[in-house]
Amino acid sequence: MTDLTSRSDTYLLDDPIEWGRRLIHTEDHDPIYSMLAAAEDEGTLDRPTLKRWLFAYWCCYDAGVSSYLALKTGDEFWSVLRTAAENKIGPDVFGANAFEERWPRAAERRHWRGDKASHPY
Repeated sequence: MTDLTSRSDTYLLDDPIEWGRRLIHTEDHDPIYSMLAAAEDEGTLDRPTLKRWLFAYWCCYDAGVSSYLALKTGDEFWSVLRTAAENKIGPDVFGANAFEERWPRAAERRHWRGDKASHPY
């Protein structure tokens, strides 16, 4: 592995694996990933829940929604995720009253809406 303290980053353009290692080592990424890694290392977050959390986060980019959805398992996870994607039925129907009338999603996920969001399911 390349010395991660090196300031020459030009090689990273051709090596996405090394680029990923550098991000993890330097924690030069969204801080939530460091929190999730620590939670898994400490045993407070198991791998299946982590995977569901990450998938939900990559869809909606909202830690609250991701935490709520990650608690769902099996078909229920996919069903509620699809409901969140369609955003026709509010989260309050599921007892998630902390989220207003619509499922939140960050501006970065503005295209995760309607048919574009629910069609893949």
